Amino acid sequence: MAYVHPSVARPAAQEAASAPALRHPLRALLLAGGVIFLAAAFPVLQASAVTQRSDRLLALQQRQDDLHAQVHSLEAEVAQLGSLQRIDSEARGRLGMVPANRALSVSVDVPAPEPGHLPASLQVATPPPEHSSGSILAQILNLLPLP
Repeated sequence: MAYVHPSVARPAAQEAASAPALRHPLRALLLAGGVIFLAAAFPVLQASAVTQRSDRLLALQQRQDDLHAQVHSLEAEVAQLGSLQRIDSEARGRLGMVPANRALSVSVDVPAPEPGHLPASLQVATPPPEHSSGSILAQILNLLPLP
């Protein structure tokens, strides 16, 4: 056995515990470096994703604003095209129309068709018969043939 000074000698348990770390210092350094890299890269990656989503949101909001402006523009155009003054000027200018000087009326000597033969949208509802609001004596007098 070799003689070792007591200040230099280490117990065997300490030597066994520190041996794996000392045997592979490169592995420990790589592991620590990987952990540090992931800890530093995660916030950067997260901020990048948030920035991309924020840019997409801004682009969608701009598109929505553009579409709202287009809707308002089209509503204004419809209002302008639907004005009676514009329709009158288009009818007179482009189509050569003039207001009618006289009204024509046509009399028809044919009786109206039965209500069942007309489509439901064209049938006119007939009002219920009116009841006389007078007294019974007035109703009897109305039934009598008076001159």
